[in-house]
Amino acid sequence: MIGKQSLGISDEHSWKMFRGSSMRTGASASNIPRKPSLLWLTEVGPSVSSPIFGDGTIYVSTITGRIFALNPYEKQIKWHLNVGSPLVSSPLLHNSILVAATYDSWIKDASFTGKNFVLGMNIDDGKQIWGI
Repeated sequence: MIGKQSLGISDEHSWKMFRGSSMRTGASASNIPRKPSLLWLTEVGPSVSSPIFGDGTIYVSTITGRIFALNPYEKQIKWHLNVGSPLVSSPLLHNSILVAATYDSWIKDASFTGKNFVLGMNIDDGKQIWGI
């Protein structure tokens, strides 16, 4: 098992949404190694959004509709979920709920087609808590 400090990340410097925080600064107080090295690699599929980190887990969404919870300390996939719709924005972590939005709509002639949803998932197992 790899210690949190050897990865250069800590829970106190979580990155729980796009650009880190509600201020969207894109800055972190975490120390970054001068010469980083690859510690772990796993395939999750195509993604156009940024991953987030919080509560010891990295969360990644993909355009193929999958959300992954990755444990960087044990180098394993904690859980993954297929929501069945593309995910093109970064998820967000709030009060132990992972929030993600689907993107089924395409803009055509100033109108949307398809359905979009916002989902709230349990961070421990990925099970859906709510959806709108």
